[in-house]
Amino acid sequence: MWCYSILAHTMSEKITTVETYIEQHSPEHQTILRALRLLIQTHIPFVLEKVSFGIPFYHHYGMCFYYTVTKQNYVELCLCRGKELQQTFPQLESRGRAIIAGVALRSTEDIARHDIKTMLICATEWNEQAKKLGIPMVNKQIRSSKKTHTGKPIKANKPSSSQRQRKIS
Repeated sequence: MWCYSILAHTMSEKITTVETYIEQHSPEHQTILRALRLLIQTHIPFVLEKVSFGIPFYHHYGMCFYYTVTKQNYVELCLCRGKELQQTFPQLESRGRAIIAGVALRSTEDIARHDIKTMLICATEWNEQAKKLGIPMVNKQIRSSKKTHTGKPIKANKPSSSQRQRKIS
């Protein structure tokens, strides 16, 4: 029954609050989402909670982490700098993403089992430290090594010789 009301709700109204996002999901997912939100509000109350891209995002010195309900029917907690934390938290999976890594949560017990509290505190501290040190979230080498649909690297537009001469003089 809740599926029909969710479909009607999402089609007619843009999600603007975290509570609205949570309410659109199944009772099982709501339990996990509310437990995550409470953990965040209790242990990292200084992060800014807002809806970005239609999902709950948490900001601290930039985008830090978010959670979403996946098409595979589980809640995924994603860290924006998660790939950098995989050695400390091996339960994080990048799933082919350049910088983001996440952990699947299928029950509230997974929150304790994966030590989500420690993970989020660490991710928040790392986001702040990286920002203060000027460490970019995306390495420029990663961007420049992207390939086109033909499989060849994308080339940056190089200035012409006349443009280079104008810069010199």
